[in-house]
Amino acid sequence: MAKLVPITARQIRNFAPARSRFGQRILNRGGSGFTGPRTGLTWVAAESDFAWARVLYANQTGASITIDKTTLQASASMATLACVDEAGANLPMLPAYANAGGADSKPGELTGTALPLVIPAGTAANDTKAWTDWVKVASRPRADGAFRPLLQVRTYIAGTTTLYNEVDKDVWDDPAVNLGRIIDLFDGGNDQTGAANPTATMSEVIRCYIAGVEFLGPKMVQVVLGIGDSETEGNQSTSGRKNFLHIATAALSRANRPVAHINSGYSAQTTQQFVDRGIGDIRRFNPSVVVFPAFSPNDAPTTMDLARNGWANCLRLLQACREAGAIPIVWTSFPINGRTALQDAPRQWLNNQLRGLRDNGVLIADFDLLISDGGSPPSIKSIFDSGDGLHLKDAGWDACAGVLKPVLNQALG
Repeated sequence: MAKLVPITARQIRNFAPARSRFGQRILNRGGSGFTGPRTGLTWVAAESDFAWARVLYANQTGASITIDKTTLQASASMATLACVDEAGANLPMLPAYANAGGADSKPGELTGTALPLVIPAGTAANDTKAWTDWVKVASRPRADGAFRPLLQVRTYIAGTTTLYNEVDKDVWDDPAVNLGRIIDLFDGGNDQTGAANPTATMSEVIRCYIAGVEFLGPKMVQVVLGIGDSETEGNQSTSGRKNFLHIATAALSRANRPVAHINSGYSAQTTQQFVDRGIGDIRRFNPSVVVFPAFSPNDAPTTMDLARNGWANCLRLLQACREAGAIPIVWTSFPINGRTALQDAPRQWLNNQLRGLRDNGVLIADFDLLISDGGSPPSIKSIFDSGDGLHLKDAGWDACAGVLKPVLNQALG
C-alpha cells in the first residue's frame, strides 16, 4: 500500500467532525444461552439529548435468532422500572418495528407494523448485526440533574437462543465504574414489553439482550469507536471490564461537548479478524475518531511475517478511517510476559513502525512506553498486570486511559 499522505496539525484538530447521529455501546462481550419466553430490560444513558432512537442486535451463533418484540421509551428517572415524565407520571412503551428487516434505514422513511426481527446466523469472529427501525422518542431532562438522558429498551424473545452480551451488573451499579453511563440490566419471564412497571416481576441479571443503541438528536456528538480484541474490550478489569476508552471518553465528555463511546473489542480475535470486522464497524457507525492497535496477542506465535501483516492491516484501517472522515489513533502494544527477546522482537519492530507514523500526521497513544518494565525481554509492570501476563487490571487500564486522554483530546479539538 502507498505511503499515507501527511496531514498537518491543524488538519488533525479539524478532522474529527461531530455527528447528530451517535451510537452508545460501553461493554461488549458474549454470550449465554437461555430458553424463552423471556423479556430483557436495559437502561442506557445516552451521551446527549435525542429525538429518535433505534436498537442494534447481533448474532454470533450458527443459527438465526428471532427478536419477537422490542419496545423503548425515554425516562426522567430509573428509580423503578417504569418510564416516567418529569412529573413522575408513567409513560407507555413505544414499539420498535422491523419493517426494514434489520437493514439500515432513515428516520421516518418506513411504514408498517412488523414486529419480529430475524437475525441471520453469524460467527464468533464476524457476527451478523440487525437494526430495528428508528423510533421517534424525545429525551427527557433527568430528575437527578445529570446531563446524560435515559432510555429504556425491552426485548422479548419467545424461543431458545444465545444472547450477545453479558456484563457484571453488580459492579456497574458503582458510579466509579459506570462513570455516569448507566447500564442496568433486568430479566423476567414472558412478554413484559408493554408492562407499565414490571419491577416486581423482573430481577437484576448479567444478561444484556441488545448489542447497542443509536440516537439522532439536536446536538452534535463526537463518536469514538474502539476496535480490537479483549484488550480493547477491557478483559480482566477487576471492576467489571472498565476499559481504557470508557474511562477516557467519559472523562472528556460533558454537556457542551458530548463524547460517545462504541466498544468494538472482541475477545479472542486475531489482528486479521478485528481489522476485517472493524472496517465494517467504521462504515456502520460513522465515528469521529477510531482507536485501535496494530497487533493482537492472539496472533501466536508472533513472527515477523505476522508483524508485517499487522502493519499492512494497520494501514488498511488508517485508510478506512480517512475515507470515512474519521481521525485514527493507534496505540502501541504492550509486552506479553514470559516471551524471550527473540519472540518479542516482532512486537517491538511493529511498535517502532507505528511511532514513525507520527510523521504522517497519525496520532499515537504509546501504551507500551508506560506499561512495559523496560527489561530484556520486557514484561508488563507488576502494578498493572492482571495476573495472566497478558491483560491489565484496573490500575493498568486507568494508566492507558491517562496516556490516551491528551491524544484523544487533541483529536476532538
